[in-house]
Amino acid sequence: MALRVYPDNSPEAAGRVLALALLADGELCDAEGRMLQTLEAATLLGLDAASWRAVVSGFADDLAASRAPRWAHACQVDPWTMAAVFDAVTSTTLRRQVLRLCAVLVEADGRIDAGESLVLTAVVEHWGLQSELIQPEPA
Repeated sequence: MALRVYPDNSPEAAGRVLALALLADGELCDAEGRMLQTLEAATLLGLDAASWRAVVSGFADDLAASRAPRWAHACQVDPWTMAAVFDAVTSTTLRRQVLRLCAVLVEADGRIDAGESLVLTAVVEHWGLQSELIQPEPA
């Protein structure tokens, strides 16, 4: 699958990871959209509203143009495409920021669907950020 090319660690590359997580269940629900705005997630990544929409739209177009899009109730992006999306973010600091945003956003509707779980698990494993998932117990 051919994806748009963004410079490594660019706001667009980070935004595309976020878009993948948000679209992993096949839709962007109202709760996720509200949380996206509340957190100002796109702005935190360096994207204005128009650039964020362009990243999401471009990613959706790239998925739709692939030879075998498998969008049903969940986004079934192949492992090679996910790896290409993840590989465009190489900064550990940016990876942690994107992972935290992804986790909060996909939980915004009170549930994590299979597609969302797949993407979150894949990004954590790909980036080697398993320790980010372990929260210390409050004292």
